[in-house]
Amino acid sequence: MIPTKTLSAVIGLLVNLPAVMTLSNCTLEGPRVELDYATYVGTSLENGVDQFIGMRYAAAPLGNLRWRAPAPPEQQGIEPAQEFKNFCIGTGEKEAPGVGEDCLYVNLWKPTRATRKSKLPVWVFIQGGGYNLDWSPNYNGSEVVETSGHNIIQINFNYRVGVYGFFAGKAVEEHGDLNNGLRDQLALLKWVQEHISEFGGDPEHVVIHGSSAGAGSVALHLISPQPATAKLFAGGIMESVFIPQQPRKTELEWQYDRFVKQLGCTSDSAEEEMICLRSKDTNTTQEANIPSPFPESSGAPFWYWVPVIDGDLIPDEPLKLFARGEFTKVPMIIGNNQNEGAFFVPQASTAQEVITFMDDNYPGLTEEDNQKIAEYYPLVDPAPPSAPYFPSVEQAYGESTLICPAISILEAIRKADAEPAWSYRNHVYDDFYASLGLETPHGYEEGAIFGPNNTNNPGRYTAPESLYTYNAPLVPVFMNYWISFVRTLSPNPYRSSQARKWHPWNESRSKLLIELDNLHMEPVGEAQFERTLITNVMSIITFIIDLLALARVVHTKSRNAKHTSSCLAVVALTTATRATIANVDLVWLRIKSGAAEDALPLSINTISTEMAAAREAPPCTICGLSINPALDLDRIDKQRPTRWFPDIWLECGILLSGPHYPYYEKGPKSLKIPSTSVTRHYARLINPEPQVQIVPDGSSVLTQHEGDLDESDRYHPDASPRWYLGVHAACEEIALLAIQTQKYHLRSVGDLWMTLDRRCTNTTFDTSLCSSFIPKIPENRSGEDVRLGFGRYFVPQEILLRNGDDWYGEEEWWEADPILIPDLTVGLMSNLRPAPQTTTFLPQFDELFASLPQEVNDQVVSLVIGESVALECNYLLSQSFWKQLFLQIPFLWDLDLKTINQKTKAGEGNWDWEKLTRQLLSPVTIPVVEGDNFWDTPWDYSQVGLILPGGLTNRRRIWQIVTEMYPNDVGMHHCMDDEPEK
Repeated sequence: MIPTKTLSAVIGLLVNLPAVMTLSNCTLEGPRVELDYATYVGTSLENGVDQFIGMRYAAAPLGNLRWRAPAPPEQQGIEPAQEFKNFCIGTGEKEAPGVGEDCLYVNLWKPTRATRKSKLPVWVFIQGGGYNLDWSPNYNGSEVVETSGHNIIQINFNYRVGVYGFFAGKAVEEHGDLNNGLRDQLALLKWVQEHISEFGGDPEHVVIHGSSAGAGSVALHLISPQPATAKLFAGGIMESVFIPQQPRKTELEWQYDRFVKQLGCTSDSAEEEMICLRSKDTNTTQEANIPSPFPESSGAPFWYWVPVIDGDLIPDEPLKLFARGEFTKVPMIIGNNQNEGAFFVPQASTAQEVITFMDDNYPGLTEEDNQKIAEYYPLVDPAPPSAPYFPSVEQAYGESTLICPAISILEAIRKADAEPAWSYRNHVYDDFYASLGLETPHGYEEGAIFGPNNTNNPGRYTAPESLYTYNAPLVPVFMNYWISFVRTLSPNPYRSSQARKWHPWNESRSKLLIELDNLHMEPVGEAQFERTLITNVMSIITFIIDLLALARVVHTKSRNAKHTSSCLAVVALTTATRATIANVDLVWLRIKSGAAEDALPLSINTISTEMAAAREAPPCTICGLSINPALDLDRIDKQRPTRWFPDIWLECGILLSGPHYPYYEKGPKSLKIPSTSVTRHYARLINPEPQVQIVPDGSSVLTQHEGDLDESDRYHPDASPRWYLGVHAACEEIALLAIQTQKYHLRSVGDLWMTLDRRCTNTTFDTSLCSSFIPKIPENRSGEDVRLGFGRYFVPQEILLRNGDDWYGEEEWWEADPILIPDLTVGLMSNLRPAPQTTTFLPQFDELFASLPQEVNDQVVSLVIGESVALECNYLLSQSFWKQLFLQIPFLWDLDLKTINQKTKAGEGNWDWEKLTRQLLSPVTIPVVEGDNFWDTPWDYSQVGLILPGGLTNRRRIWQIVTEMYPNDVGMHHCMDDEPEK
């Protein structure tokens, strides 16, 4: 008996054979469009829509074009565009009629009446399939064109997937191209720019819309650094954005080797290997185009071939780039279905099945990681007929891969003050899926968006049956929201009469809940929002290789091996956490004794009303510059514009708690200050005590704050009050780096208080003493004095004692008048960027280093420069890297970074950035000079117990080195003294 699929394919060929034979021998009839390489003849439909399907947008990627960027289509004559052509063969598929490698075709639907003058909005749909299949090819776009009132053009197309679209490896890069599936998509978008006018479309109003991996592709195009990409679209829609683990191109050599070996193409020459691979026919190639387990995993992952970070189309991890605001700002729709993981996870009956599935799909997870997953996704009662662990693993996979990335992107868009974005949660009840325990699974809404009659692909995506019956009212709701967005870049103007107004994502973090007869805005749950952080961290942790293993390799080549062996690395996962989600704790990953310990969130204790009200743009305790909360201006107190809400500047800086006094007695001998610690607090999350401290040796202790307020709402002097200092995150990280080595120690928080003492004056002091503490107020470029408003700081007894004050009474508030040069620091925190991805050239640890996540990579480089790890691992870094590092030094003060950037970009200064940076990082040991000239000399912080790495402590010295090395390129800016510089 002939299988149904085969029989259907044979009948289709027989039915169409006469038409094919006839078309080649007679004049084609139908609407025509002349392009510069072919004239295509389409079909006029009865609904006032012209259909052009099966048009080439690129040459067939066969032979030598396999694994290369798409080439322009060859010149053709008059060609029929009246039948769907091949879609692209995927992972594990067999070559068959309608599927193959020759698949780069585009389908288009336009209003019959449209002309070149129409300039209609263009809707480009990018299908999903996990980058391994063309999952939803050949949708019929005629209904959405008709429903729009014949006011749009709809397009869909095929792109290479699986090994043909996402084959990676050094040999592939040298003798081909990486990420060819994405390059196909870009080729199609460029085809639209060049040719859409002939169909009546507007090349300046193109909306790209993707589902699943198609939505992930939209995200990748948004972060593409290529200037031309940003001009290819005016808006975007991401349904169930698929953000898998994004490996770097150097991490997949094992995948390349396996594929080459299986096809018998192993050779000593990479070029010969690629020639051999290109010589294999499709069916032979498909024998090796199958998933296999990741190294050290037992089972094959669900998605085997995915885009790689290539430094070109994808410069870094997508969520990190979104968090840094490095993406194209256009209006967006971003949403998910309720049960995104349901189609992909196993019906797990035991915890071990869950662990095995996660290990297979997230290589590198430790036992501790799996325990955390179990903690955040506990066992719940499953709906029949689901297995006991199915709901938990479904939620874990769905959130980590599809839902939480969407929330992260929405938050990045909000914080970048970009174009508006609208979000939704589809929770439509469907009897069929409910009977399977799947509820509202991945991809459910596609049938409603395009119409259930237009999305049926047997063996691939097929619209749910309920959209023809009881859920049919949802079809116009979805379809018209999408049509409205395509036409106006907002889902509201042309929405269905049954649909409510859809509000964009804002600080309330609200989505449109879509249920039958129930559409309303709802906020994202706090628990899910917090898990967004965890899943982002998890995606980074999965690729972490033991940092100390790297240190041991460096140790073998090290001139400074004694520092390497004692190094305790504290890795800040800043970009995927703090920068992405403002009100969630920064997570520190402590790597110790050869194993990654638990990721430890640090919480902030409740700040009293009085202390919070007293803080107005405080300066950094370490560098003295303002912790500038110049973001979120809408949240300034309109009644008192000089006062900032505490939660704003907490986003920009870090708090250090003051020393904890176990008890108080008058007199210096009885004053007890423990030699513990700096407590770091991040962002705005406020938790009850106990709070966590990390002390220099890396261990954790609990504070014993027992302070209380008296009747006048002030801290009682006999209690244990809470004190806080402000520092920049970057300054604190460098200070932390210093105390994590044996060479440097921070003896107590009292030392930082002493630093603050150097920058502040007690208003009860005689004014003649001020010059000992505060420099002359500098001038800005306009010649005006630059001042901050007074800030108040709580000063403990010890500071008074160190200053020789005879009064041993209770603590008091001091007022500070710190200095600030905003024009020269212009958004200090916004200018701080992680060091760029860099690759070392020492073969013995090149692979290890490249496989580390960006945060670990950056920290390794930082440790190297701080002389805690040997210098061998960065001795071949590029000049561009050293320039970037130089410009990120948080202690620059007198230096006009804008001038430096302008001159070096213009080619006026051929600077040796490595030499310059290394000189700035060399130690200084000039002793402290007291008196009026105190601020004119290098300051040795060792006098107050804080030694920072390599010369970053002295701004004057930085400027002197720059002017000595490049006297003709940069002019001196006097801001510290009235007298000329000697």
